[in-house]
Amino acid sequence: MKSGLFKSRNFLGLLLLTIVSTSSFSIASMTEALYAIKVLHKEAQFGLVLICASLPRIFFMMIGGVLADNLEKVHIVFFSFAARSVLMLAMAGLIFTGHFSFTMVLGLALLYGLMDAIYLPAREAFLYQILEERYVSQGISALITSSQVCSVISPAIAGVLLMRFDYAGIFSAVGVLLMIAGGSVYSFERGKTVTGSGARLLGGGGLRYLLSELKDGLSYIRHHPQFSVLMPLFAIANMLSTGPLQQSVPLLASSELAGNAAAYGTLWSCFAAGSAVGGIWISTRRQINRKFLFIVYMLLAESLLLAGLALANNVIAGVSVMFLIGFCISLNNLPVNYMLQTYADKDRIGRLLGVHDTLTVGLAPVSYLLVLGLLMLGVNYKVILAAASISMFLFCLTMMKRFPIIRATE
Repeated sequence: MKSGLFKSRNFLGLLLLTIVSTSSFSIASMTEALYAIKVLHKEAQFGLVLICASLPRIFFMMIGGVLADNLEKVHIVFFSFAARSVLMLAMAGLIFTGHFSFTMVLGLALLYGLMDAIYLPAREAFLYQILEERYVSQGISALITSSQVCSVISPAIAGVLLMRFDYAGIFSAVGVLLMIAGGSVYSFERGKTVTGSGARLLGGGGLRYLLSELKDGLSYIRHHPQFSVLMPLFAIANMLSTGPLQQSVPLLASSELAGNAAAYGTLWSCFAAGSAVGGIWISTRRQINRKFLFIVYMLLAESLLLAGLALANNVIAGVSVMFLIGFCISLNNLPVNYMLQTYADKDRIGRLLGVHDTLTVGLAPVSYLLVLGLLMLGVNYKVILAAASISMFLFCLTMMKRFPIIRATE
């Protein structure tokens, strides 16, 4: 049943799950990256971990969107939390017994990414199901802002934990936390038994029906005046920025800053702090005119800040630029979600979110792979950041000039 934002038990539960999922992912990702660098001595190859964690999103996030449109979302969320918990506990056990190789790191990262690909569209689509339309914007703001606040705290916590506890202990704690959170999902109001389209998806001809639903969602986006431009814009912009940013931060911390877990955690904490401040600021704004144009302006600012990160050579410069990058990215997230809410057909929202997440987050492995290749060829990370900055800036300017809908959309 739909109700007011903070009167909804389902929404409060979803908010708690978002906090746990974000915190767990941040702590586990940082711990895994540092394990690959510090213990396995895979400094140049650690980007493969990011690739494997993100690769399933290319193939399964759109499928996750179809599942979210056709199956009970509570069951999807529970399954993803339970599976990620098992993976974290398995990782802890392998480290404890001394059998955790780099190949296993990649395999478990791949499986964790698969569960994320299924979870994210279901969580986002669930929000539209449990809230009245007038509360959806507030719900989106609350989820995004809470994620950003958790992201501020999580890297700092991970940095402290890594200085005091071993890797196995941290992964064990994350696994237990995910298990508890996954079990709590059944305190939500239960949905109806799957019938209709859900039964068709689970029954005979399920694959054919799934592909038909995917085709329908892609056709809807391709012919939509706003989404047909927004999706490729974000896909290319994120591909140009994600890999250079993610893989440059540990190298910056290692070469220019203190070179330890605390320095790495501080950079990401400042990034997350900027995201939180941006989320709080934009969620309190009554109106942002020309949201589409505003989004492009923020992408242009982000591209310039990538160049600023390439020039950073001390702690103050590094944390300042990371804060501003987080701020700009956050100012993009809410307008994009408002556009999805405003222009999307509600019976296609799961597929729309699945495609959007695939193009914005799911293509990250391509970016990671390109940057990894350049690093292994000996290209300095600062050169990569500068090239990404110029390419992203020119691309966004071209899109703004080429598509008048960006300037015309209110």
